[in-house]
Amino acid sequence: TGLDLEKEPMAEDHFQLIGGLDNRWILMQSNDGLVLLNIRAASERILFENLRREMQAGTVPAQRLLIPEVIELPVKDAVWISENLPALNASGFALEPFGGNTFKLESLPPALAGREARSTLLDICESLRASGSLGNPSLAGESLARSVSCLAAIEGFAYEENRARQLVRELLRCELPYASPRGHP
Repeated sequence: TGLDLEKEPMAEDHFQLIGGLDNRWILMQSNDGLVLLNIRAASERILFENLRREMQAGTVPAQRLLIPEVIELPVKDAVWISENLPALNASGFALEPFGGNTFKLESLPPALAGREARSTLLDICESLRASGSLGNPSLAGESLARSVSCLAAIEGFAYEENRARQLVRELLRCELPYASPRGHP
């Protein structure tokens, strides 16, 4: 798309909202021409930067489950979870070993509230394996922030100007507003 990822983010008033497309895109106009904003990629970036900032400050909120869940995982996943417990707990999970391949989950990051706990943990395990972050706490933290933001990102929404403007405003406050945490424009 020809975006220069090193340039300073533009001000919100640089963009004129045109409308929505297929509940997945926001169409805008700038002095440079037509801009297509992928709602999911923007949502991922905003969630990622907020969670990463909270993790660095040690202030990640947690959404307590009404009833803690006891989850039995396959051996390979239980090993990955055990190795990454500090990073998981620092990212809003309250997870503790409960014997063998079983863990007790008491809370999730608020962005993941409402998701089924076991499948969320399996998705996180897959993300950690794919990132090669095992045993490296700083990589695990980045990978977890990326994974949580990916799982929690909104797919899109029916275009409403106020909602679109708010998303653009939040995105332009990000350090890197031109790409999702996974590198998508």
